[in-house]
Amino acid sequence: MATKETEIQWIKIATRMFEDEKIKLIEAGPNGAKNIVLWIKLLCFAGKQNMSGIVGKNAKQGYSVEELSVLLNSNVTELSNALECFNNFEMIEILSNNTIDIVNFDKHQNIDKLTEIQANNAKRQRNYRARKRAKILELQKDLEEINNSIDDITNVTNDVTENVTNNVTNEESITPQITPQITQRNADSLNKNKNIDNKNKEEKTNKKEEIQEEPVEEKSSTGKNDFIDLLISDFQELYLKYRNCDYELTTIGKERQAIGSL
Repeated sequence: MATKETEIQWIKIATRMFEDEKIKLIEAGPNGAKNIVLWIKLLCFAGKQNMSGIVGKNAKQGYSVEELSVLLNSNVTELSNALECFNNFEMIEILSNNTIDIVNFDKHQNIDKLTEIQANNAKRQRNYRARKRAKILELQKDLEEINNSIDDITNVTNDVTENVTNNVTNEESITPQITPQITQRNADSLNKNKNIDNKNKEEKTNKKEEIQEEPVEEKSSTGKNDFIDLLISDFQELYLKYRNCDYELTTIGKERQAIGSL
């Protein structure tokens, strides 16, 4: 008993089919026209299943009359009577597993064409499997490349992390050495600025004492000179403060540059 193959799209119907004695007798009997229609439907369904004329769910299990009536779009009673008629004329054989074997089904098929179809189907299946294997190999290759890329990224990340950790460790070890130097420089700078401020105050005090000791010749002239001297003193004080600020900025800039170079 043949196994189910790919569905066949056609069967052969002889042009002289209605000259067959059995067909004539069936057509002339009760429900003759309906029985002929059911016979053609049964042939087409068997061709569609392509199990060498076996009609069933598979080669070992058949349909019930109710199930087959749904598949053939027929009344259950009419189908049951038609199957009994076909069986009486030995056109079908109802087997013990409830499958239906259509007698001489080969005459409704072109054996050469069927063989060609089966060969083509087998070829298509082989090509499909070959394409599937090629696709799987391609996917495996892509997956391998992705894994390699992930490994490269992981290695680079580890290298960067190690370098950053080393740099942070080095900076932490250098910072305690730099801090005392910066503290000492700041202290020196403050002391120097303090000395400069004291010197400026002394110069300003001496200048005022000199102005007070100068003889007063004329009231108008003395007032004018005092005003000019005060302007000069204030200008000198501002100039010294400017120099002090410039010195501090220069010192701070050099310290930052030294720290950056380290």
